[in-house]
Amino acid sequence: MAASPAAIKRREDPGAFKSLSKISRNTNEASGLTQAKISEICPQFRILVVGKCGSGKSSLVNSVFGITDATVSHIEPGVAEINHEISSSGGKPQFLLHDSLGFEYCEDNTVEIVQKFLRRRSQEPLIKDRVHAIWLCISIPIANGRLIETSVEEFLKQDVQKELEQIPIIVVLTKYDRLVAAERLAMKHNGQETSFELAEKRAQQRLQKECVKPLENLAGRGILYVAASTQYDNTLNELAGTTFSEAQECVAKAIIAG
Repeated sequence: MAASPAAIKRREDPGAFKSLSKISRNTNEASGLTQAKISEICPQFRILVVGKCGSGKSSLVNSVFGITDATVSHIEPGVAEINHEISSSGGKPQFLLHDSLGFEYCEDNTVEIVQKFLRRRSQEPLIKDRVHAIWLCISIPIANGRLIETSVEEFLKQDVQKELEQIPIIVVLTKYDRLVAAERLAMKHNGQETSFELAEKRAQQRLQKECVKPLENLAGRGILYVAASTQYDNTLNELAGTTFSEAQECVAKAIIAG
């Protein structure tokens, strides 16, 4: 797989989204928490994966966490059981994943199903049984494709509710390699230089204009996002690292809160 040096960028918002590495370091130092203590209380971080079927979430889960569980990979869309735990493997930081129904199925109640799951998990007495991070997987649109589905819009608008406000949401913009490829093709047709670096620079500009800004406008704040592709190893590593940091911070805050 190729590397994509500029493929991951986060939009830092001084309000809701500060630098997680700094937050984690400051929070843990101030509270006296150690990695060993966090691992003792919560040996595995619980991640909920949501998004439209076809958004690339299954491929990312398989690539990032070494998971080939049938619930994620092979069952027909809409059958996945949100309560089923899927364990990561392959030497990655240990996670437990839950896969939601595709957002285009049961359009009227899919978000409600997710919210009920999160509400129920948020009331668990043990921190390890709660949800520690959410992947919101959205396929980067190509050729005027639709970015925001109705259910995604509803989910983003409602994530300020009590059951969600303590859980970090990572917007995973998937199939980033297709956007880079589209830019290289457009440059070639226009007789321009077609270097990977220049194509990716243009792809990043499109990503901000066509994906990040609309999502921020919808959410009413900055968003934490990772542009990812199974074709670019470093984006997968960044996604795994971001997920680990976000989940660890969520657990640390829960421990401090008691």
